[in-house]
Amino acid sequence: MTAINQTNRKDDLCNTKNVLAQIIGDTLGEPTEKSLQVAEEWLSFRERTRRIWMDGEGLTFEKTKIRAMNIRLLDTHAIKNYLESRRSGLAFLSIHMGDYLHSILRLISYTSPRDVLILRKKDVSHNEMMMYNKLAKFGHTVSIVDQSYARVRKAIRLLRTGAVLVALHDLSSNWGRVAVVRAFGRKLQWSCGPISIAVAGKCSVLPFYCFQEGGLEYCHIMPVRDYQYRNNGNEKKFVAEEVEKFASQAEYYIKMYPSQWSHWPLIPSMLQE
Repeated sequence: MTAINQTNRKDDLCNTKNVLAQIIGDTLGEPTEKSLQVAEEWLSFRERTRRIWMDGEGLTFEKTKIRAMNIRLLDTHAIKNYLESRRSGLAFLSIHMGDYLHSILRLISYTSPRDVLILRKKDVSHNEMMMYNKLAKFGHTVSIVDQSYARVRKAIRLLRTGAVLVALHDLSSNWGRVAVVRAFGRKLQWSCGPISIAVAGKCSVLPFYCFQEGGLEYCHIMPVRDYQYRNNGNEKKFVAEEVEKFASQAEYYIKMYPSQWSHWPLIPSMLQE
């Protein structure tokens, strides 16, 4: 890398950090010095997350499994028993934070072999596909589901017969339908596609949030939301209310570990009317 390229890269990082610090400061009400510190930590954490994806391709299944099993779960025995005994449809729901990738592998390893649906809008990268394919080593049949009408309808049918849906919900309208929620003291557009599919699929949602603390990786499981026996009613209103609950959960963990949330750059688009 030439001296000019090095200078340009430093300028780009500086600009990124300053813009990010502005977003974080405005959203969390933090002073400039604190926001710049979080932005600096965010850049380091983003690089670490990128390496996890890149390294994941080269890891054997056994090494990937060890990394997943090293993630700290509270009350592992109860979670394992619940997932092992669960036969009806289930959705794992999280945000782009911490080592959510290996947490997904850990949790799904406890479920019986079945269809696993990865909800995506954009194309899946080679590295992502290599990681998702490792789910097949647990006996699952893995499919990528975009948000086209036909594939969503198929996903709903599969959920009603016991499939597992994996989705991240901290997304803006660039990724599909949104609901307006109250988070961080303001109105935000928050993706409602995963919840809409889970409700229509009459499955249970298991929300989880991942973070790093003291050099260890943690995965916190929140209470299950069960939509299997929900009475019919105003589904759009119900979905919006559920999205707000999940956004509130996400807000708590984002505030606790702000440098570990990957999607700070989406806040401006989420604020758009």
